[in-house]
Amino acid sequence: MGVVRNTERFACDLAARLRLAPGEAAQVAPAPTRTGPGGALRVRVVNYARGGLGLRTDVFVPRGARIEVEVDGVEGLRLEGRVQRVAMVSRAPAYEVGVSLRAPGAGAGPDAAFALLRDAARDAHGEERAA
Repeated sequence: MGVVRNTERFACDLAARLRLAPGEAAQVAPAPTRTGPGGALRVRVVNYARGGLGLRTDVFVPRGARIEVEVDGVEGLRLEGRVQRVAMVSRAPAYEVGVSLRAPGAGAGPDAAFALLRDAARDAHGEERAA
């Protein structure tokens, strides 16, 4: 059975940083060359929707992990979610990570977050493409 989606996803390619929730960081021990400031993992957002994100990373992130994602160039947007799916797509290594977004508290709501991601993708690619 395939992945069931409640909302349409849109393709993009945006640089971002991923941080694991404090209690979960011990599950992932990437080499220092694979992290940025504050130990954040460098990832790419490869698709987005109102309810989730698709990420690509070269570091394994376990299913069920609580994470936070900040997209480069989109100031003030901090997305919190939970990893729902992980698939190794290359021996390089490369992983595709499916994230369901948590209903934000003080941060941007789902519609505002979606609009900011859409605008960033349009700035990077000049158009919106269904994934």
